[in-house]
Amino acid sequence: MAPLSFARRKHAYTISLLFLITASSQFADDAANCRDVQGGIRTNFIDTTETLGTCTGDLAGGLGVSVLGQSAGTNGSIILHVHHHWVTQTGETLSFNDDRQGIRLGRGRSQ
Repeated sequence: MAPLSFARRKHAYTISLLFLITASSQFADDAANCRDVQGGIRTNFIDTTETLGTCTGDLAGGLGVSVLGQSAGTNGSIILHVHHHWVTQTGETLSFNDDRQGIRLGRGRSQ
């Protein structure tokens, strides 16, 4: 499978990251210690494998994502193997396990 173009990966990953933050709270292991958070995330690719961005709201701060690899998914989707980096405005570092994010690219859209 050919690698995603830089522009398509940038658009696709922004959508994927928003899904990750929304969905991750639904599958938390320790529900007794979980609480809803609100805010917005915006990240941009600075090269073909790294993003930098910001978050507003309850977890405001800076974040980045390293794309460690990619593979073909089902029905034309792409699976990105990623690692997230996040530091809140209060200086807390949020840690995440490496993850795999599925992305389905739209057809007929110019980038």
